[in-house]
Amino acid sequence: MTQESDSADAIPVILITQARPEHLARVIAAPRADRVIRILSFSDGLRSAAEAILVARSRVPLDAIDWCEVEKGTLRGNWAPKDGAGVA
Repeated sequence: MTQESDSADAIPVILITQARPEHLARVIAAPRADRVIRILSFSDGLRSAAEAILVARSRVPLDAIDWCEVEKGTLRGNWAPKDGAGVA
């Protein structure tokens, strides 16, 4: 897909972020290389107050995107399973 494609036909990339800023910065390189024109980003809430800095740093790469449309959403509270199981 190219930047010139009709945005109505474009399929957005969905990113779910939390507290891994270095990982997210690497992940963002793929949609950029593929010339994605829209990203939908959802950020999970804090698991603890100590995590606030990492979560804030994780949002920086999204704020720096200037090559496509980015829609950002933030969840209130943390939705991670309490037993530690989940997607890594």
